[in-house]
Amino acid sequence: MELAPFLEAYEWTTKSALSVIECGENPDFICARETAEIIGVELTKVMRRGDIARWERILDRKEEMAPYDMLMKVQSLLEQNPTLTLASDITSESGAARGIAGNA
Repeated sequence: MELAPFLEAYEWTTKSALSVIECGENPDFICARETAEIIGVELTKVMRRGDIARWERILDRKEEMAPYDMLMKVQSLLEQNPTLTLASDITSESGAARGIAGNA
């Protein structure tokens, strides 16, 4: 996954940019806010269960997860790991890069 879609969405939403300091594994990226605050960005891809995706594609001709369903899935994952915070600028297209920011 690429970081560029998240960085664009972050800048558009917050009117401030992030600069990439380092690429890593945990978190995926270390970035700096314009205030020089260092944060970690973890990219995720939200996916539907295979059987649900198959039946929605066949019966409803839906290729992507509905934005509401995607947000519910992300919320569920965040509840499982309370040390993460969800960036308020997640793009609504399912399958697109999403950023989860946490203090590095």
